[in-house]
Amino acid sequence: MAEKTMEPIIEFKHVSKRYKLYSGNRQRLASVFFKNLNIKTKDAVNDMSFSVMPGESVALVGSNGAGKSTVLKMITGVCFPTEGEITVNGRVSALLELTAGFEGEMTGRENIYLRGTTLGLSQEEIKELEPEIVEFADIGEYMDQPVRSYSSGMKARLGFAINANVHPEILIVDEALSVGDKSFKEKCLDKVRQLIADDNVTLLLVTHNANTAKQFCERGIFIQKGTVKYDGPIEEAVGRYEKELKKKKKKKKEAKAQEAAAIANVAEAIKHKENDMKTTLVIMAAGIGSRFGTGIKQMESVGPSGELIIDYSIHDAIEAGFNKIVFVIRKDLDKDFREIIGNRTAEKIDVAYAYQDLNDLPEGFTAGERTKPWGTGQAVLACRSIVDGPFAIINADDYYGKEAFVQIHDFLQGGKASVENGVQHLCMAGFQLKNTLSDNGTVTRGVCEEEDGLLTNIVETHNIEKLDGRAAVRTETDITYYDDETPVSMNMWGLPADFIGVLEERFPEFLKNIPEGDLKAEFLIPVIIGELIGEGKADCVVLPTSDKWFGMTYKEDIPTVKDAFKDLVANGVYPENIK
Repeated sequence: MAEKTMEPIIEFKHVSKRYKLYSGNRQRLASVFFKNLNIKTKDAVNDMSFSVMPGESVALVGSNGAGKSTVLKMITGVCFPTEGEITVNGRVSALLELTAGFEGEMTGRENIYLRGTTLGLSQEEIKELEPEIVEFADIGEYMDQPVRSYSSGMKARLGFAINANVHPEILIVDEALSVGDKSFKEKCLDKVRQLIADDNVTLLLVTHNANTAKQFCERGIFIQKGTVKYDGPIEEAVGRYEKELKKKKKKKKEAKAQEAAAIANVAEAIKHKENDMKTTLVIMAAGIGSRFGTGIKQMESVGPSGELIIDYSIHDAIEAGFNKIVFVIRKDLDKDFREIIGNRTAEKIDVAYAYQDLNDLPEGFTAGERTKPWGTGQAVLACRSIVDGPFAIINADDYYGKEAFVQIHDFLQGGKASVENGVQHLCMAGFQLKNTLSDNGTVTRGVCEEEDGLLTNIVETHNIEKLDGRAAVRTETDITYYDDETPVSMNMWGLPADFIGVLEERFPEFLKNIPEGDLKAEFLIPVIIGELIGEGKADCVVLPTSDKWFGMTYKEDIPTVKDAFKDLVANGVYPENIK
């Protein structure tokens, strides 16, 4: 065994990492040409100093967003510090994004040589290690097939096998010990134990599991808001981290209790006061299929008495105090829609209809070869002769929960949805990202940024999925994780009547700028609101809600949605029959 050096193998000296927070794509582009722009920044790591000696096993512990992953990325060279100095004296093998860097057209065996080369190994060294890597990955004949034909699990097995068998001097692990099935996970854990048993291998581990940290490490670095708060024995580091979690949990519980009490007070006030301002709910239902029946997800019964999702939205809206509902549908659905939904709704509340038409366009424009309407902006435009006061909009096939309806109605009823000096005052229901995901595939969400309770930016983000229990977007080369409580838009907005005038002004400009041949471009409410905020022509209050969103993005979601409503009825949130 080689003699240990007393020089650190990893050393951070007053390291900071600062990210720019652009208000939108326009500001990002402008920053290329104008260096003196006032752009907000956020310190992911702030004046961090620590060292790791050869052979040490160190756990980085802390809450989501504390800066742990940023530290690992700087050590591996994925990103660089804004300030300070980082020294790494040894070959680094990182068990982070295991599938990143594979060449899809090359075989698994060829990718072993490609990955090995990037890790600084010679061809002779890789050839010597190849049998060990192949045996560990255990993917059989697929080793000589193109990686593009691999499942995500097979790619991860190969990635782990390469990175764990190159005899690293520094092993970095970031929640990557959950690869494959149970037997392979145990195999991975045993491999990590084997590696760190050699005093020449240094381990840097990021995990949220206290037992895992204690099992593999003797030393812990507790990180909070990008700074080192404690560096010492693992028991104490984990203890401080768990204390932080308990404190946060207590604060959340207290905040939820206060929020629930406030909502209860609002609901009670609404129940007893007169509706001195007319509030309208616009339900966008033009996307329902041309024939109601098998296969139309909006028409799927989800309640114990055959209720549709839309029935629960109508029930919650009436209970919150809305006194008019406008259904936006297609003209050809009028008769069927009234028979199935509209007529019985009209027995409870004032009902009106607006018709979204592909050919309802400003003068001088035609639909051409397009076959579908132009999105949510055109849907709301269809209401221009019906809506004459503050209004909210929702999708017909989404369940939003009682809390959001109460909050938006209160906003509208209080006269907060208005226009002052040319500035639109709006609101949106801000759902927690973790409460809007599907167990059966990826979803698209309007991921929001806010400051002091106001929306600052909204990014339509595709392919969000549950990955290792967290919300993430996965690409061929990278995985981006999101904070579970990140606010997202589910297309539930509170708007002044004048907002329809804004849509009328902007629709022609949208149509004029559609690229030739694009038959799928959509005039979308979130995009329009984002533009208005960026131009200083609107502000939007984010109304946080902790209710769980339900929707049927996939057919496989139907049983889950039915079970959710069954539980809501069992818990007394709804009666057995609300139709």
